[in-house]
Amino acid sequence: MYFITTVTDIENKDFGTRCVGYLESLDDAVEIVKGNCCDICEYTYEYAVIEKVDEGLYPFSEKEEQLWFKYNDGIYESIDNPMIDDFNLHGIG
Repeated sequence: MYFITTVTDIENKDFGTRCVGYLESLDDAVEIVKGNCCDICEYTYEYAVIEKVDEGLYPFSEKEEQLWFKYNDGIYESIDNPMIDDFNLHGIG
């Protein structure tokens, strides 16, 4: 499954997240994020990430399985993974 999570200001280690949905299709997930469908930005979430997560307990995604986006002028645009290594996160949503 592909989970869509919106993220507040990640420059601050006290950032917030909200998983707004999950889909079986990566293409559908990307279309939803890039189009800011249902206003997933909510004027709060500067970033969005799509993570491929398999079924199971304590699931997580590796950084290589994450697609990152940054909100800009009404849409989300693809960016490189902005997470700082010292966050030591495996899975955002």
